[in-house]
Amino acid sequence: MIFGGSSLVVLFVLSASIAVGLILLSSFIGRNKAPKERSLPYECGMDPIGEPRHSISINFFLIAALFIIFSIQIMFLFPIALLFRYAVAGGAGVFVMVELIIFLALMALALLYAWKMRALDL
Repeated sequence: MIFGGSSLVVLFVLSASIAVGLILLSSFIGRNKAPKERSLPYECGMDPIGEPRHSISINFFLIAALFIIFSIQIMFLFPIALLFRYAVAGGAGVFVMVELIIFLALMALALLYAWKMRALDL
């Protein structure tokens, strides 16, 4: 090592001084006031209509969560359907079919519960 243990200190001081120097240089050279267009919520060329901060109904998030849950559950059906032929050949066809019926019944009960609680209504 050239500097011994002090090389880390030199690196830290050098990087901190460069960072502070660039921030100070930016504040002296750069513009002090941003243009009016930059303070608008969108820069698409159209003036915004209404207030940008309005409340969104929680039902949208609830329906999205239910969609994700049910789509993941349906995604589990594809491997079962693809491997069912091999389960029948291996002698476990009845076991896989009973588990599939239980899984579908639980999915149907969850859907009925969500429907009864009016979670699917907007």
